[in-house]
Amino acid sequence: MKLSKFSLIAGALTLAAFAAIPLPAADDDPTHPATKVQTSDAMTGAEKKEVRTAEDFWREVIQAHHVDLAKKYLTADFAEHNPNMESGLVNFQKAMGTQPPKAIAKTLDPAPVVSFARGDYVVLVWQHQDKEPKDPSKMYYWNSFDVLKMQNGKIVEHWDSDYKNPPQAGKYDHETKGDDNMKRFWIALIAMSFIGVTMIAQVSIGTDSAKDKETLEIAKKEFKDLLQYGHIEMASQWMAPTYIQHNPNVPGSRDGFIENFGPRMHPEPIKEEWKRPPTLVIVSGPYVLLMTDQKAKDPADPNKQYTRDHFDMVRVGDGKIQEHWDEADKIPHGPGR
Repeated sequence: MKLSKFSLIAGALTLAAFAAIPLPAADDDPTHPATKVQTSDAMTGAEKKEVRTAEDFWREVIQAHHVDLAKKYLTADFAEHNPNMESGLVNFQKAMGTQPPKAIAKTLDPAPVVSFARGDYVVLVWQHQDKEPKDPSKMYYWNSFDVLKMQNGKIVEHWDSDYKNPPQAGKYDHETKGDDNMKRFWIALIAMSFIGVTMIAQVSIGTDSAKDKETLEIAKKEFKDLLQYGHIEMASQWMAPTYIQHNPNVPGSRDGFIENFGPRMHPEPIKEEWKRPPTLVIVSGPYVLLMTDQKAKDPADPNKQYTRDHFDMVRVGDGKIQEHWDEADKIPHGPGR
């Protein structure tokens, strides 16, 4: 399972913006490069303030473990969609309170590689490194997501890209892996039962201008027309020749994308509606984030399923899809994945 920094919320507490995170380079696979730190140029002053608030929350509460400061950032009844966390400020503080506080750093470290806000929603995309399962001498990059809904300067709702934890996970010393691998720490720390928080209905944020609508339509070419309706021949038209792929399991180029998905495609007539519609769409400048409900096997009972959030995000430029992120990694997983 992958736990984002918030797995928080403890976010994804996977929901995406800032100069490079100081990680050792995963140079063994140049086709899946590190994300260049970036953000949307379309944010208003209020939206930039929301991003700063989210980052301050991460810096003070998540990274420095000052649980007493959580009330500055979370409403008492905030809604949590991480399948390992319960909703509400009190439950968050209980889960986070097992770690002793440390000095609050002046800057967020690690920081998200992509961050932006649109309307009430903040998107944070984190970069992680892990050893290649088949060759531990090599490293690779992958990403996790957190999306926060904010009102009146506080977090009222959170989604991330985490899977449900196996029951009775063992203790894990996250300090030995570094703070950018807090996801591993939370696997062990938060072994709570899924409480079945209701997902949001389909919502589109930031599609009020002609430019935003055009950007969304280009993103839909990859996620709806190419992948859901099977028209891989459209990739050459809508994906840039220099297309960057951050899913470490998919070949990292436009040609590699075509070769990987082409043989599996069975084209159907393209319709306006999605075959598997996203529950949340956020457009900000060149970025389009899609959140989709996904069923996964419950690690406590493989005969049951639970609902988690899956994220895809693209950067659009010059009328083509330039870059893609999701939460895929190469970690071997048992039930629940």
